[in-house]
Amino acid sequence: MRKTQTILLTVAMVLMGAAGVVATAPVSAGAATCPGGNARLLTFPAWYNGLVEEDCSMKKLGNGDDELRNLVFRIALNIVEIILQLVAYATIVFLIKGGFDYMTSTGDASKIGNAKNTIERALIGLVIALAAVAIVNLVARAV
Repeated sequence: MRKTQTILLTVAMVLMGAAGVVATAPVSAGAATCPGGNARLLTFPAWYNGLVEEDCSMKKLGNGDDELRNLVFRIALNIVEIILQLVAYATIVFLIKGGFDYMTSTGDASKIGNAKNTIERALIGLVIALAAVAIVNLVARAV
């Protein structure tokens, strides 16, 4: 197998595995009864995730600056996660575009080279975006 075919096959297997994990992920009872608990739309978190109590009311703020700082930090982390996931989806689109260009290159060396570059850069972008989402989730859990 060529290097590009191996990369495409690996990415396809990873994406299918990830789709299986997402499709079979359990939904907690709190999320089903209170959409604010862990609300997500197409894997995007709501901007207010982590700011809702178990009874679906907003968390109360005290008079301390730390609580307000944590509130703003939590909202910022949710927005950053949304942006990073958009980047991940964009890289998948470029990966598909590069694969399509590779298949339709009809043996033209310059088109094949451009398609390989698109695929390579999309994979690098995807790895960076997924790592960034993992870091944001790690920081968000710490807050």
